[in-house]
Amino acid sequence: MEAVEIVLAVLQIIGAVQWTPEHKKAEQLVFRSADEMAAVWMADGGKKEHMPQRYNEVGEIRVFDEGAKKDQPPGINFEKEMVLAVFAGEKPTGGHSVKIEKVVYGAAKKTVWVIYREKAPEPGAGVTQALTYPSHVVAVKKVEGEVRFVKAGTKEAALVEDMLQKTQPVKLK
Repeated sequence: MEAVEIVLAVLQIIGAVQWTPEHKKAEQLVFRSADEMAAVWMADGGKKEHMPQRYNEVGEIRVFDEGAKKDQPPGINFEKEMVLAVFAGEKPTGGHSVKIEKVVYGAAKKTVWVIYREKAPEPGAGVTQALTYPSHVVAVKKVEGEVRFVKAGTKEAALVEDMLQKTQPVKLK
């Protein structure tokens, strides 16, 4: 039997990270170690003692518990997992959001495409009149290669979706 290389794999989102500090810059980041994540957390004004230590399962979603005891193992195993973050930056009102919709791994070229969507409030919508900092931060299986963040609705996102439809993607857990 000959080996078949996986061309595309959909990476399952393992859990969501509650990013409580204010990340004011619009950017996308990849954390492959706890130190990388901690550096950004603290640069955003988060306190080291409030850094998420573990996450629990809540229904089908695992969320971080900031109140974890120090002697418990961390929820993210950076040997096997990485964290992907999309920060929409500082917004003048509520009603803005950002969400990672899909993570696709192209094994042949070792590329990860993170497809995300940003939403703004409808004109005239009643929104909170306060600065907000929308973000979506998730943990996925760690894979090697370049990570490319792609906004949904762009040509590149359409190409990735087209590749998915033309192949039989495999879910990596």
